[in-house]
Amino acid sequence: MLPFSPSSHNVMILPHSLLVYYCSALNSAHKELAEMMKEQLVLEGRDKQFLLARIKELGGAPPAKKPPPPYQRPKVKNVDETRPNGDVVMEVSRVVMN
Repeated sequence: MLPFSPSSHNVMILPHSLLVYYCSALNSAHKELAEMMKEQLVLEGRDKQFLLARIKELGGAPPAKKPPPPYQRPKVKNVDETRPNGDVVMEVSRVVMN
């Protein structure tokens, strides 16, 4: 014989399923809020950079030169070929453009 009747199982399942739904909805709302706050921080940083550039520009200082985009920056690769006994055969540094 079961310790609970089938109707009591239904009574227990309904609140638990509502609780699970509430927790999942709360979790998704927190994730969306976190994403929005991250985007807001990025935009605030850009605003500050723009305003600082304007202050420097109005103050008479020349505008700072922007670095090239990441896909145009050169990467330095070191090649070091050694023999098994430890003697260095060739050591070269070269710049590779992407």
